[in-house]
Amino acid sequence: MKNIKIILLFCYFCANLFSQTEKIVENQERINSLFDKIISAKNDTVSLICNDSIKLVLDDILQKENSFFVDFENVTHLGKITSSDRQVNIFTWNIPLEDRTLFNGFIQLADGTLFTLESKTSFKPLENNQYGTTNWYGALYYGIVPFKNVAKETCYALAGWSIYKPDTNVKVIDILSFDEENIPVLGLPQFEVKDEDGNKKDFLKSRIVFEYDSQTVMYLEYNTQKKRFEFDHLSPMKVIDGKIISYATDLSIDGYKFKKDKWFYLDDLKFKNRHY
Repeated sequence: MKNIKIILLFCYFCANLFSQTEKIVENQERINSLFDKIISAKNDTVSLICNDSIKLVLDDILQKENSFFVDFENVTHLGKITSSDRQVNIFTWNIPLEDRTLFNGFIQLADGTLFTLESKTSFKPLENNQYGTTNWYGALYYGIVPFKNVAKETCYALAGWSIYKPDTNVKVIDILSFDEENIPVLGLPQFEVKDEDGNKKDFLKSRIVFEYDSQTVMYLEYNTQKKRFEFDHLSPMKVIDGKIISYATDLSIDGYKFKKDKWFYLDDLKFKNRHY
């Protein structure tokens, strides 16, 4: 009798797991369908309605138990990054509107806690400001690197891309940390600053912001072998009446490497086999 109960319990567990998996797959397919509708939408009203539905469906998936390890590779137009310590997932996506680009996001912790990143319109973040989940600047994050700050708390360096006006793009290296109530905060003074002569400043930046011409590309990646961020050095590209309009790479590479309690600036790195 005991063995029969165990078998029945196992069958119930398997059936429940199968049902949950089937529901998640169904919702992922629904998200893909909603993205397709946004791509073919004739006006912002349709796009915004579909986008709200995507947020609701994704929220439903991420609220479920064990959803932290759900595979989203088959969901197009949705970015997901997972920290190497398996403690944080970040989901981001964007939709084009007539007069702006709308960014959306979720931060999911391994314990099931879920936060929504809210942005009514994208903007260029300031290098020394902190932003929370309700005043997010908007970005597609594609890199995440855990590290310990001076207080031995785990923080995450993020690499992201954004756009807030047609003629330039923005990339950022930002810091995700958590306050005393475990609420996400973007922007933590961790980046060494140097002047044009290479002299160190007596303050740290909260994030690094790059703005470059939209007709060009900019390299910004974390090199896992050398344990450093590497990026194109930008120089003026378009200058009108003495005013710099946009920047582009000058083919030299700089970087940031974490040592002890901050990210140290590295200039003019030797670099081979650059990939965009």
